[in-house]
Amino acid sequence: MNAPNNRFKRYAILSAMFVLLIILGAHFLLSDAFLLRHVFSPPLVLPILNMLFLGIGFLIASYLAARSYLNIGSPGLLSFGSGALVFGLNGMISGWFMESPAGVNAVVTLYNLCSLLSGLFYLSGAAMILIDKPNEKRLIRRKGKLAVGYAGVVLVVGLLIAATRYGWFPVFYTPAQGFSVFRQVIISNAILLLLISGLILWLGQLKFKSDFVFWHALALILIAEGLLGIAIARSVGGILGWTGRLAQYLGGIYLIISVVRAVRERSLDEMLAELLKPGSLHTSVFENSFDGIVVAVCEGLILSANPQASRMLGYPEAELRRMSMDDLLKGGRPAVPHFLEKTGPKERYRGELVFTRKSGTCFPADVSCSAFEDSSGKELLAFVLRDISRQKEAEAAMRYNMERYELLSSTGHELLHASEPNGVLHALCIKAMDFLGCNTFFNYMIDPVQGRLHLNAYAGIAPEQALEIEWLDYGAAICGYVAEKGSAMIAEHIGDNQDARVVLAKRLEIRAYACNPLLNVDGTAIGTLSFGARTRDAFSAEDLSLMRTITNLLAMAIVRMRHEEELRRSRADLAKANEELERKVQSRTKELTNAVQALKTTNEKLNAYSDQLRSLAGEITMAEHRERKRLAIMLHDGLQQLLAAAKLQVGYLGDQEDDDGHRRSALEVEHLLGEAIQMSRDLTAELSPPILHRGDLQDGLKWLARWMLEKHRLEVNLEAENISVLNDTIKIMLFETVRELLFNVVKHSAVQRAQVDLRKTGSDKLQIMVRDEGVGFDPAILQSPETAGRGFGLFSIRERLDLIGARMSIESSPGKGSRFTIAAPLGLTQEAKMHSVGGDFPPRKAAGRVRLLVADDHAALRASLCQMLAGEQDIEIIGEAQNGAEAVRLAQALKPHIILMDLSMPQMDGIEATRIIHRSFPEICIIGMSMYEETEHMQTMQVAGAAGYVLKSTGKGDLLKAIRACIQE
Repeated sequence: MNAPNNRFKRYAILSAMFVLLIILGAHFLLSDAFLLRHVFSPPLVLPILNMLFLGIGFLIASYLAARSYLNIGSPGLLSFGSGALVFGLNGMISGWFMESPAGVNAVVTLYNLCSLLSGLFYLSGAAMILIDKPNEKRLIRRKGKLAVGYAGVVLVVGLLIAATRYGWFPVFYTPAQGFSVFRQVIISNAILLLLISGLILWLGQLKFKSDFVFWHALALILIAEGLLGIAIARSVGGILGWTGRLAQYLGGIYLIISVVRAVRERSLDEMLAELLKPGSLHTSVFENSFDGIVVAVCEGLILSANPQASRMLGYPEAELRRMSMDDLLKGGRPAVPHFLEKTGPKERYRGELVFTRKSGTCFPADVSCSAFEDSSGKELLAFVLRDISRQKEAEAAMRYNMERYELLSSTGHELLHASEPNGVLHALCIKAMDFLGCNTFFNYMIDPVQGRLHLNAYAGIAPEQALEIEWLDYGAAICGYVAEKGSAMIAEHIGDNQDARVVLAKRLEIRAYACNPLLNVDGTAIGTLSFGARTRDAFSAEDLSLMRTITNLLAMAIVRMRHEEELRRSRADLAKANEELERKVQSRTKELTNAVQALKTTNEKLNAYSDQLRSLAGEITMAEHRERKRLAIMLHDGLQQLLAAAKLQVGYLGDQEDDDGHRRSALEVEHLLGEAIQMSRDLTAELSPPILHRGDLQDGLKWLARWMLEKHRLEVNLEAENISVLNDTIKIMLFETVRELLFNVVKHSAVQRAQVDLRKTGSDKLQIMVRDEGVGFDPAILQSPETAGRGFGLFSIRERLDLIGARMSIESSPGKGSRFTIAAPLGLTQEAKMHSVGGDFPPRKAAGRVRLLVADDHAALRASLCQMLAGEQDIEIIGEAQNGAEAVRLAQALKPHIILMDLSMPQMDGIEATRIIHRSFPEICIIGMSMYEETEHMQTMQVAGAAGYVLKSTGKGDLLKAIRACIQE
């Protein structure tokens, strides 16, 4: 119950500090213009809030102070009550003057004057407490002083209200000039008085540990902070003013909490005084209290005890009345003189004592003792007893757990850092033995050579006894049995145990014995650890658990040590193997160097041939289209014109001929010429449709749909968007691709209908989809070696599409038709231009050679790269780096144009080096290199600042292409 209360108090203290920081921050950080501009002052909010949070709480506090003064007679309480009454009346009344003729000035005047008066009362009460002014003994005088004091407070507040109402005080506030100097002096004094009073109360709560005093002190401090916010406010209703009011309202809340605490807390003097008075309430509290209450005279004789005390002590109340407090204490310790040394009249003392029950058992109790006088003036003592047996048991359990945790922690730490567990084993087991209350321990380790157990460490027996049990066979005694079975064995009450395995323990006078196996990672036993006790017959569950834990820690340490030893041997063997391998590598290095040089030359030639063949493939493809177009033009402009002229001539001759036979022959020739003309037209269309050169791609596809219907009875449903701006190369390639796909529909799909869709998919891309509902096929056969060359011409289609930067995807399955989707750019990419008709490689860097830095931690690969690139006329290798840190240093010193950066390097990897170089030198082009093909590595390098990414397994051509792409950028 105390932890949440203490946590709540800490939060309350932090809230007071937080409010002060807000007030000071707003004062020093916000400008005057901002503070004057943000004003919130509705007419009814201020009086209502003052009444709820300040008026009610302080009025209740004044009432409680009055009751306490009547019971105790402390003049400080009367002064505190007067201060609370002034502030309560102030909170209830001052805010309502806002609508009076005096307006804001009246509210400010009354509020500040009442705050000053309240501070005076509170400070005087604190001073009375400090000087320990004697209490008023007579009740009649206490009543008179209380009536006069509170009536005087009401009268003074009434006079202040009248003086404020009729303007008898200097002006505190004017809208034009703000707050007056007189007002600032008044409120400053009020702040100082309330703050000092709160601090004095705070110091008092440290002594008396009273929640009421704590919350009351915190409320006064918050009221002072709130007045500070109001004092430094630029205007009424501004941010600072409302922050100060909120601080005061929070103080009002804490004051209400203090009131609640006071009702719950109530002083022991007051409770005992009421307990001895007649009345059902006091009797009920005495009879039903959860704590035992014993009232005795100063000599120690017991006068009365409540039922809880009788149950706690085991004596009937009538029997307790014949006893003294000393009779109840363990050992007859004199209790009353002990308390009287600590306490004086009407003081309290709290401590712990051990009481003896009637049954003879003892229990610890938390005892509170208070001295007071009865109605006749006789001094009495009231003892409040609370049984703390369970608390003590919990504390003992906690201490045991803490000691157990410290033992396990130190054991694990020492075993973990020990290079040889045997070096610390004996000391750790001695420590564990002392904690467990045992008298012996034994550690046996299995000797795999002899197949027996050897005593490795022990304590609690003589050396000559240890020599007798130095070696044990499997199954012999308890330890041999545990090593053989691999499971723990607990032997208790050994004196009465007839098991043959406990004979050795009996001979050593051990009464309880617990043995646990030391297990390897595979569950096999490597030894045992056991503890024995000569002073008890059994172990507790906690003891057995601790033994198992210590055994497991020791086993892990021994296994770790053995693994480390194996690792050291493996490393030695590996070092020898590395030396042998190094010798072999050196013997082959020369041969490999020559082979690498030869492969480099061959690779360069192959890369050159590959580039030429790729370019030649583009030339051949477009040359075919040019030749088709040329033949179509020749057929149209030459042969078709001649045939048409011949037809006309033959027709003319036929008309002039009188002989019917000659006329029929002329007509036949004319018919044949017409068929020749039609065949020529069809051939022209097949070679190069004229509409394709005059119109757009969609016009060519419309013609193709009609032609497929006429020639092959294939109905083509075309849906095409208008795409007018399209490169001729792309248009021709896409047209031919669609035509070949439709030919495949005619030849393989076994249907007479197909669908062609043409649409734009972005600002620079288009998509063509050709689909049918025919027999379909398995796309996997296109990759199968057995079906190579029978891929429906799709391989050549893909090759042509690659030349223009386009891609084709295939979706098909047997019996479910086929769909071919082509994604193409509206314009040629840089790579496509290199392979298109008349396309050249992009020009290299015009001026100077490219300064290149190679960063790779593999010396052989780095040398191969430098040798391969050194033969290029436009590339100069200016440096090599074997790690990321060296690459950063050389980049700063050499200022290269391009860096080939390996991803994985020691000290600093290529990703971090790329990030640092790109941040400092963004003009340097960095190309990432790696053996990894995953796109995540490429994306990581790009995020770090790399301009390109190539695989180490790529050819020289692709590497040069990446380098020269950076040159162009």
